[in-house]
Amino acid sequence: MKRIERGVLWRFTAETPLEQNQLTRFSELIHDRMTETVLSDIKEADALFSQGAKRAFTHH
Repeated sequence: MKRIERGVLWRFTAETPLEQNQLTRFSELIHDRMTETVLSDIKEADALFSQGAKRAFTHH
């Protein structure tokens, strides 16, 4: 089985740093919470695309 993942990088700038409540509101406007994640640092994307050790499929 192959995983298919896709990432989109959007960069925004502001004249002055945004406060946390402004960042929260802005992130709500730019993404779909059901299928997307907003990251504040590109380095966080590594965790999204990393693959763990393969395990056998089991069910109960």
